[in-house]
Formats: sequence, structure tokens, C-alpha cells
Amino acid sequence: MNFDKVETQGLKIENISKTFEINGDEVEALEDINLDVKEGEFISIVGASGCGKSTLLKLIMGLEKSTSGKIKVGERFC
Repeated sequence: MNFDKVETQGLKIENISKTFEINGDEVEALEDINLDVKEGEFISIVGASGCGKSTLLKLIMGLEKSTSGKIKVGERFC
């Protein structure tokens, strides 16, 4: 595969929410997150421990499913 010819269309996150159930209680890790990263842009996700950074990255990579909302990486929905 020639990676020079691979085209992406960025990252679009629309109204993403993620809720976990822990010991019978619901914990909202993310609520109504929106982000639009254009092709070629560079961003950093920063925040305090436990604020949902890793959860958001897991959703983008497809390792977790969101409770609601949409994530699109290039032409692929996660």
C-alpha cells in the first residue's frame, strides 16, 4: 500500500456521550462532546485525571461503543 496516496477527511465527533455502569450505578464519562478536526490539523486532548480523555480515544479507535452520538474518521463511522 502506498501511504502517500491515502486520503483522509479528518475526524468529526457529534454529540458523543458515554455512560458506564459501575456497581449498579451509572457514571457519565462523557456528555455531548463535539469536535471537528480537519485533515492535516494537529490537536491535543488535555485534562485532569478521570475527565474522559482515554474514553474518548477508545471511542475514536472503535475499542468502546458510545452511549449516543456519532464519530466519523475519514469515511468510516466508529
